[in-house]
Amino acid sequence: MPRSAGLLSQGTWTHDHPITYETAKSFGLPVRCDMPSAFLNLMHLYPQSVRRQPTVEYLPEPRRYEGFQGKRN
Repeated sequence: MPRSAGLLSQGTWTHDHPITYETAKSFGLPVRCDMPSAFLNLMHLYPQSVRRQPTVEYLPEPRRYEGFQGKRN
């Protein structure tokens, strides 16, 4: 599996982590940074809200619950 495929599909980042131009370039992906000004102007019309809290919490191992008596899947 190519390095980029593993990093993008095996929980290295959560789905809301932005991949920068530099990171994508280091993966060998065909990226460009010459964004047309008309497109940038259009994007300014639709600002994204800034989140103060991440939407997903990544845990590198299963969460353990003390006192859990039921069957786990």
